Amino acid sequence: MVKEYSHLEFRCDLLKFGRLMTVEIRENVTELKLQLLDMTSFRSLFRAYYEHQVIESACRKSDIDIVAVLKCFDKGKNAFTFGEISGTISAGNIVDIFGLNVEGCEINLNQKKRKGDSEFIKRQFPGDKRLSKVILEKKIKDVAKLRGLENESDFVRLVCLYFCVTLFFCNSGNDLSWFIVPYIEDLKSMSLYAWAPAVKNYLDTSLRGMNGRPESACGCLIALLFWFCERTRFIEPITARGEMKPTFLKWNLLELYARMKVVDLHELKEFEQTQSPSAVEIPNKEKYGLETTGSEEEGSKEKCKDDIDTSKMFQLLPSQDYLDDIESGPSSNDVMDKRLDELTALLKNEQARNKILCNENKRLESEIEMLRRSKNLVEVEKQTSRSLRSRSECKKPSFLVDYITDNSRKGKGKFQVVNNDDDDFVQSSPK
Repeated sequence: MVKEYSHLEFRCDLLKFGRLMTVEIRENVTELKLQLLDMTSFRSLFRAYYEHQVIESACRKSDIDIVAVLKCFDKGKNAFTFGEISGTISAGNIVDIFGLNVEGCEINLNQKKRKGDSEFIKRQFPGDKRLSKVILEKKIKDVAKLRGLENESDFVRLVCLYFCVTLFFCNSGNDLSWFIVPYIEDLKSMSLYAWAPAVKNYLDTSLRGMNGRPESACGCLIALLFWFCERTRFIEPITARGEMKPTFLKWNLLELYARMKVVDLHELKEFEQTQSPSAVEIPNKEKYGLETTGSEEEGSKEKCKDDIDTSKMFQLLPSQDYLDDIESGPSSNDVMDKRLDELTALLKNEQARNKILCNENKRLESEIEMLRRSKNLVEVEKQTSRSLRSRSECKKPSFLVDYITDNSRKGKGKFQVVNNDDDDFVQSSPK
């Protein structure tokens, strides 16, 4: 699959606005701009960038991961199936991921809207036929420096349009028709529209139209990765970010990419919602006839909290919650033995792969060293050959004696000499 989709690039991306949000633009975000942005449906998303909450490496999507999730979509069921887990991304999920509105007036995605002649379009897009990413980036950089209610309102409108083009309503052309402009022109009424259902419906239309060709999908595809993390608990949230809103801030897509390379999505099993660490029942020593003290109880609670190392990408050993849920007895031992056998097999497999890679690296290093030596040898031979040729040319006479004609040997009036370079005859008279 990696070779098949090696050149694929979905337009939906969280990092585009992060790159646009340079220091210069950030310094030009005035208090008035922030107040106007807070009136829109994209306030939470913009604040995440403005307040440096977005981790660039964690939001770097993998198009191969998106394809892997898209291949699990069942058009007949209109749902995704990951082994024992199935589900459909909802408007509520979009709300959680990006902080958009879920209630309000419907946004008509099917209307064919002409450019129109509103004051905003006349000011910012007088000669443009479509809303493209490149045009919007230039307009945002120019308008960000301007002051005044009209200019700062235009800055907010341009930012909202940029989110629509690069994140929510993406297509293969990196542009958008004018149908979206009327919904963002009036900043006061923008939050009255149901943006989350519009994003979800646009994505659903694309999913139903794939027909087995995931590369043709468009819309807010990156939302599928965050929804997949939340639905399957395939990875753990970033440490200390488990409760952050919008929820895209708490997932690390690089970790998702690493684990997807070694785990088959068609073999996932439904996870059971476990109790929070604070609600985990600590074993009661009195039940087993043992005395307990207050300090021992506090120490045991602290130990349970410290047993889980959330900073690690993956934990091969069972979690503390997993151990707490298993009751002691022959059945639990069987479960543990089976779990350990699986982990041992996985570890041996990874060790074998690492050994193969190490041998391959050593072989490549030896080949590179041989090529380097042969290259140096060829250069020495070229220098030696060049030196020998230059010496032989210095000793070569300007003409050959045998080329002197018989008339010159007999001492007659003139003799002819043939130049060996250009075969010209030089005539001269004897002294």
